[in-house]
Amino acid sequence: MTGALETIAESEILRTFVRHYWISQFGVVRTAEFFNALKEKKQSELEVVSFSDELVTAAGRYVPLLNPTHSLWNDYRPEARKAVAVLDVLGLVQTRPLLLAVMDKFKPDQITEVLKAMVSWAVRLLISGKQGSGALETVYGTVAEQITQRKLKTSRDVAGKILPQIPNDNQFESDFAVANVGKAHLARYYLRAMEQQKLNNPEPYLVPDNAMTLEHVMPDKQSEDWKHVSAQDHETLVSRIGNLCLLDSGFNSNVSGKNFDYKKPILKASTLKLTSMIADYQAWGRTDVENRQKQLAGIAVKTWPI
Repeated sequence: MTGALETIAESEILRTFVRHYWISQFGVVRTAEFFNALKEKKQSELEVVSFSDELVTAAGRYVPLLNPTHSLWNDYRPEARKAVAVLDVLGLVQTRPLLLAVMDKFKPDQITEVLKAMVSWAVRLLISGKQGSGALETVYGTVAEQITQRKLKTSRDVAGKILPQIPNDNQFESDFAVANVGKAHLARYYLRAMEQQKLNNPEPYLVPDNAMTLEHVMPDKQSEDWKHVSAQDHETLVSRIGNLCLLDSGFNSNVSGKNFDYKKPILKASTLKLTSMIADYQAWGRTDVENRQKQLAGIAVKTWPI
C-alpha cells in the first residue's frame, strides 16, 4: 500500500488526496480550513500515527480512481473500468470523496453501480453548469460521511441523496438544447456516447474519449465561405454542440473552412449516423444548428439516464 501512496506523492495531488480522504470520513471542509481542522482533530502522536496508517490504506483505493487501467478493476465487472475511464475524461474531482467512501464500505457490484450512475449525474451537471458549485461539493461530502457512518448502505441509498441535485429529464433536455461545449475532449465524448445510443448500445455513456476528429460544421474561424453568417451569430453558434460532429479517420482537415455545400458529401459519406444526418439539411445557419441541437437533446436524455 505504501507504493500506492508514493504514486500520488506529487504535492498538489497529495494535498488533494488527504483532503478528499478527510471529507470522506468527517464531511466537507474547505481547502483553506483543512489543516486547522486536521490539527484540531488529530492532536496526539498516536492519533497522527493512526491517521497516517489510514492514509496509506486509503491510497490503495484512491489511486485506481485516477487510473482505469489499474489492476484493482480486474476484480470488478467491466463497466466499472469503463466508468472510471469516462469520469477521467470528464475531469471530475468533487466526486472523489464520495467514491472513496463507497470503495471502502460497499461491495464491488454496488461500487460499479455508483460509478455508472456517477457518469450520468456528472454529464447532467456539466451541461447545466452546476458541476463546480460549492453547494454540490457539500452534498457529495455529506453523502460520503453518511456512507462512512454506514447510514447509507447501497447504491440506491446514495442515489436517493444525490438525485435531488441532478437535473431531471425535462431540465436536462432544455439545458442540452442550448449548451455550448468549448472543450474538444468533452464534445467528442458527448457525440460518441450519443452515437452509441443511436446504435442501441444498452450502456452508451460508457465510452471514453477517442482520437476521432471533431469538426465544426460552421468553422470555428469565420472564413470567406461563411460571410453570410453574422459575426454575432457565429460567436453564439460556433461552439454549440448542434454545430459539432465527429468525422472518421482520414478526414482531410483542409476542408474545415469550406462552405456547407462542399462539406455535405463528406458528412453524408460518414459511417457515423449523427454526422451523416447533417447532410439532410439544405443549408447551415442559426435555425439549422438550433434544430439539430434540439434533436440531440432528445437523444441525450436517453444516453445519460437517471
